[in-house]
Amino acid sequence: MGFDVMILACYRSESDLLRLSKMIDKILSRIVRDNVELLFCKISGISDLLTRIIVITHIMLSIASNTKISRIALAISPIVFPSSFVEYNAKIVLKNNFFPWFPLSGIDSSILENAREIGLEKYLTDLENLCKSRFRTKAIPKARIRRYANEALKTFKRVSVIVGSKNLHNIMDSLKSDH
Repeated sequence: MGFDVMILACYRSESDLLRLSKMIDKILSRIVRDNVELLFCKISGISDLLTRIIVITHIMLSIASNTKISRIALAISPIVFPSSFVEYNAKIVLKNNFFPWFPLSGIDSSILENAREIGLEKYLTDLENLCKSRFRTKAIPKARIRRYANEALKTFKRVSVIVGSKNLHNIMDSLKSDH
């Protein structure tokens, strides 16, 4: 789309971190730049998916407010999540003077082709299961969201990667020193 992209990976455990790093490694070959800065945060103590997503939205806002970013990509689709939840996240972004971007707003068959092309087809089952889920939206106290976001931001780490064959090792080695 012509945007300069920053990638934020939020993980809960070492196995999450490894899985996400493998996915990022596959995606890096599609990024035009040779040197990419990746952002990582560890999120702890949140079992509810919707709460985790709201916390990640707040983390992205915090990071964006310290950079020259005008758009925030919300990796939520109205096809999968309740429209009230999608709108709630968009309003959070808009209230903070950023533009919400929904790259997954219309999932079609090309997502399958793209996933196979970059070696991520084994994660499509997770997407299918997510689509079958039923979500109950409930009010989540804003103080709790802020607390979770602030806790995660304490683990915030930037990793610079020169795109090449050892991306995964470089990412993991850079993060192991602090996490």
